[in-house]
Amino acid sequence: PEVTITPEVVAAGEEIKITAKGFKPNDDIEIYIDDNTSYIVRANSDDMGNINAVWKFEKNVTNGTHSLKLVGKSSNCEVMAYFTANVVLPEPPKGLEAKADQLEVTLSWQPSESSNVKFYRVYRSEGKGDFVILKDNVTDVTFIDLSVSSGVYYQYKVSSVDIYNNEGPQSESVKVAAFADTEKPIILSFTDSRKGDLLKLSTEIEDNIGIASIRYYYKYATQ
Repeated sequence: PEVTITPEVVAAGEEIKITAKGFKPNDDIEIYIDDNTSYIVRANSDDMGNINAVWKFEKNVTNGTHSLKLVGKSSNCEVMAYFTANVVLPEPPKGLEAKADQLEVTLSWQPSESSNVKFYRVYRSEGKGDFVILKDNVTDVTFIDLSVSSGVYYQYKVSSVDIYNNEGPQSESVKVAAFADTEKPIILSFTDSRKGDLLKLSTEIEDNIGIASIRYYYKYATQ
C-alpha cells in the first residue's frame, strides 16, 4: 500500500487528509498515531482498495515529527507516513506582581494573549534555589501562597499551558518576602461545663491567619 498525507506541516487542530491505495478492497482500515495502541480513526477501503479519510490533529499535539500508521484489519497490511507538527506554544502571562502580607504572598498577572490557554502553572524559588512547580492547574489570574515563612525571599514565575497540555515559556520573575504575623489571636468566648468527673472547655478564637493549636493553662484552686 501507499499513503499520502496533506498537508505535510500541520498546526494544532488542523485537519489532515489521508489518501491511500493498494489495500484489500472493502477492508476496515485502522489509523494510529505514533506509538499509540488505540486507533484515532477508522476508514473503509473501496472496491479498488483506496482510502480517503480526514482527521483533526488534536492528539499527541507536540512539535516535531509524527507518524500515522494504517493497518488493514483483515489483511494485516501496514503502511506508514509522516508529518511535521508546527505547534505554537502559548504566550506567558504579563504583568506578574507579588504582594507581601503577613505569612502570605498574593500573586496576580494579566491573562495570556494566547486564545487556547487551559490553565496557568506557578513556579517558586526559595532563596537561591531552583524554580519548582508550586501550583498547577490555576484557572484564575491570581494565586495566594500560604506556605511562606517571614523574612525569607521568594521568587515566582508563571507559565501558560494550552488545551493540548503544551507549556509555554515562563514569565519574568518577581521577588518578595512575606511579613511576620504580628497580630495576636483574639478569644471571643470561653465556656466550661462539667459532667461528673469530665470537664469540657469550649473556646471561640479569631485570628487573621488561622489557629494552629490552642493551649490551656490551669492552676489548683484553694478552697
